[in-house]
Amino acid sequence: MFFGTSPRISSSGKIWLITGNGSGSTNTFIRRFTTTNENTSSDVTYADSATLGATFTILRTGLYNVLYTDYNIATSLGFGLTKNSTSPTLAITNAANDAFRIVYSQGIANNTRLMSFCFRAVATDVIRPHCDLVPTGTAAFGTTFIIQRIGF
Repeated sequence: MFFGTSPRISSSGKIWLITGNGSGSTNTFIRRFTTTNENTSSDVTYADSATLGATFTILRTGLYNVLYTDYNIATSLGFGLTKNSTSPTLAITNAANDAFRIVYSQGIANNTRLMSFCFRAVATDVIRPHCDLVPTGTAAFGTTFIIQRIGF
């Protein structure tokens, strides 16, 4: 039995990307994606830049969920999310990114890793898929990124 106010789950669309596309040429640790499967979110703006990599700008304060899978060819790839990082040219594991790291997972070569994480974000936060090596995996089955607001 539940007493009190029930949680309000809400979603106004999502951004769903597949197929890795390396990283930005300046922000070499920020992942890029090739294919947009769905972009129906009114809560997040997705931008992809050949120099800066992928960015997800939060438009509406709330609880967000990200599902992110990635893999790398030949060497292990650690990856995760940063929020408002001031050091996107450095690996996610660099100490300069400690305060900005939301979540991190260490992968192994030629093996897909999955993370799903909920976090609170406020309007204007910038979320980045951030790696500890320059990512080289490109297959659609190995690289997926989904972000959506799930609550207030």
